[in-house]
Amino acid sequence: MPGAVASTVSALTLFPGWEEIGPWYRAEVHGLTEAQLDFAAPAPAPEWLWWSIRRHTSHTARVMFLWLFSIWGETLWDGHPPPVHDLPGLLNGPPAGQPATSQLNLYTYWAIDTILARLDEGIALTQEALRRHTVAQAQQKTTTLVPRAGVNMCHLQQAHPQGFAPSPTDPAQWMLSLEGTVRHLYFEATTHLYNIQ
Repeated sequence: MPGAVASTVSALTLFPGWEEIGPWYRAEVHGLTEAQLDFAAPAPAPEWLWWSIRRHTSHTARVMFLWLFSIWGETLWDGHPPPVHDLPGLLNGPPAGQPATSQLNLYTYWAIDTILARLDEGIALTQEALRRHTVAQAQQKTTTLVPRAGVNMCHLQQAHPQGFAPSPTDPAQWMLSLEGTVRHLYFEATTHLYNIQ
């Protein structure tokens, strides 16, 4: 996209079909019983079967809030973040010294309709973040990330043509653009959707 166009066109145009993620998840879980939502195969089944449909869906909702509000924080929203009810429960950070959790707070967000409502909110907030930026801004605006132990960012980088790379000044940090972040969220959503199909 030419620079003059990229500086005026909404970053929403980078991700056509983003709004379809919620309906895709709803179609997959529609009519499932609680037992079906919670079925998980133990090892030696493939690792993606270790998670239940409920957990995959909850994880997808959580990562949107995690990236938009914890990793990006105020930087993304230029000091004016949209209000989010129960952000601590959505981020579900573990107590100090405990391993990271992968899903929304189980005590608050157990019913699949409640999880889907927060997923829809995460999708809408991602669209709002894109709406506030042009294509050029989404490609140029960056944040840094220090990956948690066990996350191989080099594997993730292979899926990104740009906006997802090691910091040139600190090899322990990664530089992520808004475009790279949303692309990562899209890949998260579609990967976990595939896993529940």
